[in-house]
Amino acid sequence: MMQLNKQLLVEGNDDKHVISALCKKYRIPENFEIIDCKGIDKLITRIPVTFKRSGIETVGIIIDADENLQSQWDRLKNILVVM
Repeated sequence: MMQLNKQLLVEGNDDKHVISALCKKYRIPENFEIIDCKGIDKLITRIPVTFKRSGIETVGIIIDADENLQSQWDRLKNILVVM
C-alpha cells in the first residue's frame, strides 16, 4: 500500500470501517490513510511519532467519547501542547 501524506489515526478497527463507510456514502475521496492504532493508549503513543515523520502533511485524530470524555481530551491536549 502506498503511504499517503495525510493520516487519520483512529482507536480501532470499527472506527476505521465507520470512516470508510462515511467517505463512501458521502463520496468523499479517501486521499488519506486511516491508521487503526488498536486502542487509545497506542494512539496517544503514536501521535508524536506521526507528527515527526517526514512527508506527513496532515494528521487527523478520532477518539471515542464513550468513556470519560474530559479525561480523554486532557490526555490528547497534553500530548499536543508539548509538541
